[in-house]
Amino acid sequence: MAPKKKRPKKEREETTPYTTRHSKHNPQPANDQDKTILLQFHKYYSALESLEKAIELKPDDAEVWFNRARLYALKGEREDALADLRRAIELDSSFKERAKKDKDFEALWDDEEFKRLVA
Repeated sequence: MAPKKKRPKKEREETTPYTTRHSKHNPQPANDQDKTILLQFHKYYSALESLEKAIELKPDDAEVWFNRARLYALKGEREDALADLRRAIELDSSFKERAKKDKDFEALWDDEEFKRLVA
C-alpha cells in the first residue's frame, strides 16, 4: 500500500498569493481567475484524498490504482502516475490496453517506461 501523500509544500506556497492578494485580514481570491485556480487545486486534492482512502480500504482494487494513476498523469506527476499504473497492471493486466487509449495518459504515451508498462 502506498503511503498517504501530503500536499507538497511548494504547491501550498503557490496557492498563497491567490488567497491573500485581496487583503491580509480578508484572505479571498482576488478575481475569477484566482477562484478557478483555487477550485482546481481543491478538486485535485479532494479527488486524491478520496482515492487514497479507497486504496486503504481496497488495496487490491486495480480500478482505484488506475484512477489515481490517471489523476497523477493529468497533474504531470510522472513518477507517481507510473508507479500507480504499474500496480494497477499487476492486479489486472487489462489496464495495459486501457492506459494506451486513455487520454489522461496522453502526456506519457511517448515515455519509454510507460511504453514498457503497457507493452
